[in-house]
Amino acid sequence: MDGPFPPNHLFVFVSKNKFVYLIAKEVNEKINELPKCKFIGDSIIAEGQKYGERYRASKLQDTAAINKQFNLREVAFNKCLECYQKELAKNPQFEAIKNRLESMVKYLEP
Repeated sequence: MDGPFPPNHLFVFVSKNKFVYLIAKEVNEKINELPKCKFIGDSIIAEGQKYGERYRASKLQDTAAINKQFNLREVAFNKCLECYQKELAKNPQFEAIKNRLESMVKYLEP
């Protein structure tokens, strides 16, 4: 896939006393792709590819087209992340992910 992909890192922010901790961990067990999120990302990427083709057709002169393609890639990435934030909690794999996050937080316990 040329566009967004399932998350491969977990992040937890924990506020404890006067400190905020960030715990980051690379995912060992792959997070399965959510079809709805893939469709959103792929749709935006496909639109961006049209601008890439326009840029190439202009013999690399239409910089507005290439800028639009880059902007759409960023939009696709952000929309895909938003989708995962909304949809992952409804997915069967969420419970295992939640357990991993909770185990990460336990490292801060005395």
